[in-house]
Amino acid sequence: MGTRPDKRSLAIADGWRMSQSDPGTLSQTAEPGPNSGATGQVLTVLMPAHNEVEIIAASVTEWHAQVITKVPGSRLLVIDDASTDGTAEVLAKLSRTLPGFDFVRREVNGGHGKALLFENQQISSEFVFQTDSDRQHCPADFWRLWELRDQFDFVFGVREKRQDGAFRGLITAVMRILNWLLWQVWISDANCPFKLMRGQALA
Repeated sequence: MGTRPDKRSLAIADGWRMSQSDPGTLSQTAEPGPNSGATGQVLTVLMPAHNEVEIIAASVTEWHAQVITKVPGSRLLVIDDASTDGTAEVLAKLSRTLPGFDFVRREVNGGHGKALLFENQQISSEFVFQTDSDRQHCPADFWRLWELRDQFDFVFGVREKRQDGAFRGLITAVMRILNWLLWQVWISDANCPFKLMRGQALA
């Protein structure tokens, strides 16, 4: 099932209320879950993945068990960004056994950013939650953001301890300043892959 990295819970969450493509194909081996494309869907958990064969099954099953099964009208959608290590095969097997789980495979690797943009084109749910597949975050922390869903259009997780180096820390600092200059909103960790968003705000 893969080794779990050293996880740390989120320290706080920032909230923001607004005042104001790359084609992918469903894998030939994928079998969409029962909630795929459903209208009136409450929550979609989005998860990009690339060459995560050692841990993807553990990541999907824990999010499914701890979140999807507990929120009626929810689904988990993984975007396989042209993995070459067997990730797609693992996802195909999971899609046949986990209700409310789907995956879409992109035939050409476009990187994390394009995978997220493509993900957002696949959803029509009231709320969207985005996380990564590398198991650096605990599904249990999802509920800390979920309880703020009626107060904000965007809720950003904030990492208590960074595990991804000084360069990414610099990127976060630059994004923090840019967000303030553009929107007058101070987001402590805008690059944190742990976000809850209102679907209408993404339109």
